[in-house]
Amino acid sequence: MEDDILATLKDHIEALALPVGFIFSGPATPIDETSPPERTLIWESSFAVLALIPLSSTEMQALTMTQETAREWMWRRLTKDEYAGKFLDGYLLFALPAEPNESERSKVQVLELDTAVCRKHVIWPSANNQWGDALWSVTVLGLPPVQPSVATSIATPELPSVAMRALELYEQLDNYETAAERLREEARSTTDEEASDAS
Repeated sequence: MEDDILATLKDHIEALALPVGFIFSGPATPIDETSPPERTLIWESSFAVLALIPLSSTEMQALTMTQETAREWMWRRLTKDEYAGKFLDGYLLFALPAEPNESERSKVQVLELDTAVCRKHVIWPSANNQWGDALWSVTVLGLPPVQPSVATSIATPELPSVAMRALELYEQLDNYETAAERLREEARSTTDEEASDAS
């Protein structure tokens, strides 16, 4: 894939990725001595990693081999993040230089339906060499825009008075059995007082 086409595609992805919380991280780097496919570019967010993998051919053999390499790399990337306490989704976005023929498109569909390790999308430019329509089919890029955080007061629901009293007793006595017994005694006392007032 030519450099100018890749740059155009990167700009298109950037326009869709930024509003949904992705930041461009640059070229992918090897992980545990496993290299990503050549010229792979990465976007990251708090919930996912998106890898753009350009291909110079529409041949399915090239796509299959590249997909295997990319999937192994992504698996290592996601596993490394998990060890660091980050649980992210992975997206592999394979960009073909042109539309594949009809028989190859059925193989593309099989590849996209395979969700082992991560989600996979295969895109190609339209007849007028545009990428917009293809990119809208990428699930993670079609999310609603991320809204800037607005400081709002958090409403805490009010507990029933008996529950509030139970919490108070537990904090005082530091023993739920003793707190429950005291609560029962108070309930009996209240019931006795009400019965006495009624008579």
